[in-house]
Amino acid sequence: MFDLGWQEFMMVAFVLVIVVGPKDLPKVLRSFTKITGQARQMARDFTRSLSDLAEDDDLKDIKKMVKDAKSGELDDVANLLESDVKNEMMDSATRMQRETEAAFQQAESDSQLIEDSPPEPAAKKSAKKSAGPRKSKAEKTA
Repeated sequence: MFDLGWQEFMMVAFVLVIVVGPKDLPKVLRSFTKITGQARQMARDFTRSLSDLAEDDDLKDIKKMVKDAKSGELDDVANLLESDVKNEMMDSATRMQRETEAAFQQAESDSQLIEDSPPEPAAKKSAKKSAGPRKSKAEKTA
């Protein structure tokens, strides 16, 4: 922290005796050590609370995954992603199956409609064939 040698310490003590006086010096030193102790206690509590927070299970797992990712070991990350990707693939497969079944049912109903429609009468078919293309007035006179 502070690098005080014996010379610096003696200088601080001399200034303190002159400024505070020998009569009030013990009271000032007691209050100074009390304040210093409280500051150290607060620092310890803060450090302890941070270490407790870091030891939380969720944060441990995340910390381990980040450490593994940095070191190149991506097994845990792959397992996590694998389950997510697997769920998405299953959802996509189910959706595609439903769409395929719906298209197949639509095709069956369309083919059923075609089969159930009445056939075109044979007389109309032969009339269409014999009629042939229409000739213009110029072709008829020629």
